Amino acid sequence: MSKLDQVVFLIEDGKIHESKIRDLDGYIDETTTPRGVGPRYHTRGNELWTWGHAGNFPRMLETFDTDEEAEAALEESFYHDFTNCADLFWFWTREEAQGWLDENAE
Repeated sequence: MSKLDQVVFLIEDGKIHESKIRDLDGYIDETTTPRGVGPRYHTRGNELWTWGHAGNFPRMLETFDTDEEAEAALEESFYHDFTNCADLFWFWTREEAQGWLDENAE
């Protein structure tokens, strides 16, 4: 199972919502690309690439034996983006989310 299939719990409008990480929006680091705004990291076959600073400096980061290994590395970068995203308020367990709601009830 991919780390992006991990279920997390978010609080929205005072209610707990459950979601897989991959189904959430707004956590993947994006930049300008030749095709518009897109993820900073991407694959090209079995290679992991970055668009670089402001999308101006594309470069290959690593070559893998298979396309699947490159995709796994890409998903790992997306997981890193998720766990370091300051714009999402989430919890690993429903109990943690409920505890936060209980502590912050008005």
